Amino acid sequence: MAVLHGSWIFQTQSSQSEKASTSGNGCLLIWGETWRRLEEIDREVRSQIPTHPYAMNRSELLEFLHSLQQSKTLNLSFLETLKIANQSTSKKGRKTTIQNIDKSERWQAQILALPVVSSDSEITLVPQLSAANSTEIGLLSPWQLEGLCLNPLEALKCLNSLPLGGLNGEDSFVSGDLRFWSHVARWSLDLLARSKFLPGLSHSGGLWEALLDSSTDRLRLGHFGRQMPTVCRTYQQQFSEVLAIEIPPEPQALLADFLNQIIDAQVRITSGKQMREVATIDSPFQDWLRSLGTRSSVLSPADSQQLEATLNLWKAPLRNDQTAQFRTCFQLQPPPNNYQKDWTLEYCLQAIDHPEFLAGASVIWQNPVDCFVYGGRTIDHPQETLLMGLGLASRLYNLIEPSLQEARPQVCQLNPTQAYDFIMNVAWRLQDSGLGVILPPSLANRGGWANKLGLKIRAATPTRKKIRLGLQSLLNFEWELSIGGHSLSKAEFDRLVAMNTPLVEINGEWVELRSQDIRAAQSFFAARKDQTTLSLEDALRISTGDTQTIEKLPVVSLKHREHCKNW
Repeated sequence: MAVLHGSWIFQTQSSQSEKASTSGNGCLLIWGETWRRLEEIDREVRSQIPTHPYAMNRSELLEFLHSLQQSKTLNLSFLETLKIANQSTSKKGRKTTIQNIDKSERWQAQILALPVVSSDSEITLVPQLSAANSTEIGLLSPWQLEGLCLNPLEALKCLNSLPLGGLNGEDSFVSGDLRFWSHVARWSLDLLARSKFLPGLSHSGGLWEALLDSSTDRLRLGHFGRQMPTVCRTYQQQFSEVLAIEIPPEPQALLADFLNQIIDAQVRITSGKQMREVATIDSPFQDWLRSLGTRSSVLSPADSQQLEATLNLWKAPLRNDQTAQFRTCFQLQPPPNNYQKDWTLEYCLQAIDHPEFLAGASVIWQNPVDCFVYGGRTIDHPQETLLMGLGLASRLYNLIEPSLQEARPQVCQLNPTQAYDFIMNVAWRLQDSGLGVILPPSLANRGGWANKLGLKIRAATPTRKKIRLGLQSLLNFEWELSIGGHSLSKAEFDRLVAMNTPLVEINGEWVELRSQDIRAAQSFFAARKDQTTLSLEDALRISTGDTQTIEKLPVVSLKHREHCKNW
């Protein structure tokens, strides 16, 4: 069965990098693998890198890609411009010769190190098939293969067309390495949607780079780095005949290059015209801005050096923040008792790779050292890191500025309204800027109806015997209010409303009491004050999800008595 493989190739990894991509940068190399019966294997000791015996040749790969394109399981629009091998049949009708094979510069020879297994002869090693059920990584050996190179825009279209689900009969042609890059491609679209990119400088001019400064993106970078298949890192940088394997690149470096190239290609589509029409300013900045919109504009070496120093100084805080192991974190603590109303926003340092690891500000200020060993971990420049994060946060949330006037800031006091505003409007902004935020567990996950004021309904059929149920039959029902998984009586609800605060404590947990939910509950009481019946049709609609509210209050639970089971 044919399997499609692919991985991102560094510009330095490509032996024909100038030909590998129409943009002259990195490329996504696509190649195919298919099982075939191997011919007699040369038993002599190999001195040169052999050809991958299971890799598809050009004609086989083109035919396979065209079949996927025609079945709309793959998006490779440029295939229409490539010439499929013309086939001619001999008089006997048996042999097929290949003519006019596409000689486009898209084709690239590549060396790939793969696990090997012993052949039937138990003398010569052959590459292990990717579909083989083996969790052990044994001996790696280099193999030559040939593939089709896609530039960043083509790579993005191709990867986005691949299925992301589990392997089945329809998408079993997708290998694990290609599926991995399809997930990373979706991440690049998320970065573009959030405008997580900034201008940079390459050897030839301007370059748009991915900005991975938020907590979410830094966690994703670490996650993708750990999940990257090993085969993605074993593409050899130099095309050599020597039987040797290079040290694999770091996963983060490979991911960063892919994201930068994809984002650069996408941003140029929309910003090219604006960058070409920039106002006249002093060179070399004018040429640099134009090079961000078109690749035809290049910079001289002298101009590049001047710009590089300026850009490095401008992006220095971001670079330091992205390479740090710890970040400033804000932990919101509720009032300790019923007599106090103020919330406390505590300052601390948080490990990026282990969010549960915290070092409080009081501990940091008590240890004025360059390297602080705490909890078995080493924190470099702890006080500087804490102050840098507090300075950034003060520009996003000015309520912490008074606390920064202290010599050793540790906490900031917030009233209930300010604490609610912090949860609603500030927390995500801090996280999006690379800072940590820890909220009470009951307030951290605000999605879904579980944390909204809703109704729990228990329905029962009328007590009269021998009654036939129809859609308009009335059911007796009992209701009670619920918020955050806790039931509320009418008296408890009135008490919480009288507190006039958006954050309330119920059974030891803090929940959000929205003003629109309060109005909906009051409308429900007014409309259903004396009504204790519900039609069977309405009950069925609620149970099937067609109707999920009563008087604008969401129904979070619908239960029925034992004799109502078979509605």
